[in-house]
Amino acid sequence: MDVEVEEGEVKILMPSDCLTSKYDSSVFYNKDKTFKRDLFTLAFSVLKPEKTADCMCGTGVIGCRFYKAHKSKIYFIDLNPTALNYAEKNAELNGLSDFSIEKADVNVFLSSHKFDCVVLDPFGSPTHFLDSAFRSFRKKGFLFVSSTDAANLCGAKPKACLRHYDSTPLDNFFCHEIGLRILLGYIARRGADYDFSIKPLLAFKHAHYFAALVEVERSALKADDCIKRKVGFSEVDGKKIGKMWLGDFNDLEFVKLLSSKASAIGLKKQADFLELLENEIGMPMFYYNIHKIASKSKGGKARRFDNFISRVQEKGFKATRTHFNSLGLKTNAPEDLLAQLME
Repeated sequence: MDVEVEEGEVKILMPSDCLTSKYDSSVFYNKDKTFKRDLFTLAFSVLKPEKTADCMCGTGVIGCRFYKAHKSKIYFIDLNPTALNYAEKNAELNGLSDFSIEKADVNVFLSSHKFDCVVLDPFGSPTHFLDSAFRSFRKKGFLFVSSTDAANLCGAKPKACLRHYDSTPLDNFFCHEIGLRILLGYIARRGADYDFSIKPLLAFKHAHYFAALVEVERSALKADDCIKRKVGFSEVDGKKIGKMWLGDFNDLEFVKLLSSKASAIGLKKQADFLELLENEIGMPMFYYNIHKIASKSKGGKARRFDNFISRVQEKGFKATRTHFNSLGLKTNAPEDLLAQLME
């Protein structure tokens, strides 16, 4: 039996098992990623690419939402014929006038077609599809990537991370930022193989997944510079971690624009989240645990978070919350001073 779900400005038909059995359903649909699709759709409305590949499209929800935001030609690509049947139904239901249904292996299809925009939203890691995505770009383009293999990226499975991302993670308090940086660093290195540089426009961790939107540009010189300046290693507690992205993972003007658009259409939760991302730009890598700082102070108790941030800023240092963890503090202040200010 089919059910109809409203998401954003679209209506999506799907088998009822999509809502009752997430991983064993006949067509994949992850309701938990609605928040990500909200942000990605906002971004798509700003970027306005002309030709978009919705890879592993499932119900076609991403392609339909993107088309409503900007009338790009959408290619729905999947090997599951049931998924393609629903993607076609949903494209027609939502008035898409320029779309194509493609029963194909994503890597084969991308390697033989050219796109302005590629969406990779697999179950697990996107690493198996990145080379083909870069082959599909001409001079410039936009790559939307999602990853649900947090156990690998965040250090619970370091051997798998080394296999899939050629990088060493670390399972600690700020492992989610390390994971996002490993993902971006790997995307940058795969792009460099095809003479592409990358510029992260929007990247974040939310719920159980990572998400990134990067602008890509074919230029051997820029690719060299990107790898040289933005990709490398870091040392934490005597442990070498990486390779990973060392720069900002969000673009200030782009995030400000998305935040403004989100507020204008009543997406308060998304606008608040984007404000957190904006505040992180230009801050040092990684973050402190506010409770750990409190434990090192004389009183041993945590001040109100916002009050503590104000005290740090009054001393002339940068300080902000982080979207990665509700107890996380990003700052350039030394740890011993933070403990003193907590008293």
